[in-house]
Amino acid sequence: MSARSMTMRLDGSRVGRIALHPLRLLLSPRLWQSLAFLLLNLPAGLLYFSVLFTLLSVGMGLLPVGVGVVLLTLVPPLTLLGTRIERLRANRLLGAMLPSPRGNVFASLRSAPETPLTAEGSRLNPLHMLRALLRSSWALAHERDTWRSLAYLLLLYPIGTIEIYAFKVQWDIFTSKIAGPALAAIGGSQTARPGLWEL
Repeated sequence: MSARSMTMRLDGSRVGRIALHPLRLLLSPRLWQSLAFLLLNLPAGLLYFSVLFTLLSVGMGLLPVGVGVVLLTLVPPLTLLGTRIERLRANRLLGAMLPSPRGNVFASLRSAPETPLTAEGSRLNPLHMLRALLRSSWALAHERDTWRSLAYLLLLYPIGTIEIYAFKVQWDIFTSKIAGPALAAIGGSQTARPGLWEL
């Protein structure tokens, strides 16, 4: 048995022990880290969706003009940047060990040739910068991991919306059907008497 599978088995049994005891579950930092991860999915997904979807749609619309090519070349590097942020967020909040697909997500960008200087040597040539960006973005667009990462980042917004809605429904049920009647029963209030379902 490998060390990783042994660690996963021990971690799973520890989580099982915590989940069986409600007080341990409420006091465990893992619950609050997981909750923070879920609640951050919506704002992170909204940011990724608005940036990437805008670049894709406006870039496709402006392709005949030529400006669309520049906008579309920004999508693969920004996708890999967003994926790196998400991987760090999952590793930090969920305790996961998600490695990069190829060790370094920016390996393709770093392997791009150096941007040469102009004849004066004082300023960067914008044409060479654009050519280097196009070359590295084209190389990234041919990798399967880039497309998987783009799909994940675009789907994070609707998934985050569903998670926030489910959390709100559970919170409303807890406050109105469990906590409210329990506090009323403890306080001896005659107006809010808990029913059989709440008890």
